Amino acid sequence: MTIINPEDKNIVYKAEEGKGEIKPVVPSQDIIFYEDVEAKKVLNLEKLGEVKAIAADIDKSDIETVTDFHKRLVKIRTNITKQGLGHREFFNAQSKLVLNIEKQYLGVLSETEAEFKQLVADAEKKALVEARKEGLPMKKAQLDILNHRLQVVSDEEILDMDDKEWNAYLQSEMEYSIKETERLVAEKKAAEEKVKTEEEEKKKLEAQIEKDKKEALKKAEADKEAALKQVEADKKKAIADEKAKAKAKADKIIADNLAEEKRVEKEKAEIEADKKYQKFLDDNNYIPGKDIVQKDGNTMTLFKFVATYKI
Repeated sequence: MTIINPEDKNIVYKAEEGKGEIKPVVPSQDIIFYEDVEAKKVLNLEKLGEVKAIAADIDKSDIETVTDFHKRLVKIRTNITKQGLGHREFFNAQSKLVLNIEKQYLGVLSETEAEFKQLVADAEKKALVEARKEGLPMKKAQLDILNHRLQVVSDEEILDMDDKEWNAYLQSEMEYSIKETERLVAEKKAAEEKVKTEEEEKKKLEAQIEKDKKEALKKAEADKEAALKQVEADKKKAIADEKAKAKAKADKIIADNLAEEKRVEKEKAEIEADKKYQKFLDDNNYIPGKDIVQKDGNTMTLFKFVATYKI
């Protein structure tokens, strides 16, 4: 097999056919260089040796001869460089052709390879899921003992988790269950304390009313003979005053309780909002000092730091 250099039809590159492939054979003597391209004066290693021999015999003291021979050497070197560039450009073009053919072959193969790669991945995943089924009952039992759940998952979702993902999920659920239980216990205790306090205040109020009532009756009886009408008026006034006082106290207690309830609810709402905001930052991998959070009304927008470009 031969390849002809399109730049010079006289230059032919040889190659031999191997088994199923083309093996390039391009020894130095197959690439032709010319000392004089127009005259087609061939220049090879043997000719260069002759030139060096001539150089050895030149009288170095004869400046004219030395100058002429130096010009010849420069011309030879320039021609070799120029022709060498032509040879390289030819082989570079052949290399690009082979690369394009290679890409075509790989393009035909890649789709089928990707299909079988996916089949292998699916099979491995299926085998992994089957292996995890043995531990599924124990994992479900670990979840069943929790009093509260944050995110209920299906059996398929559990089987899709590796050990690291499962442990992280279980830890998250356990922490949520504990916090939720503590919160409900605290709320129940607070409600019981509130009822107890209200009952005690009510008893004190009733006792005070009863005491005031008895004192008023006693005083009225003592002054009955001297000024029955005055005593009767004083008695009614005292009773009215005490009732008003008791009602005012009761109203104040109720108002205070309502205010306290509102304060507690507001505090809970603020705490919950803070938790949600912190979760929002955590879920989006917020980096203090780099990422920016901007508030617009009731909307918080997180701008992620991507990269820095120095000019």
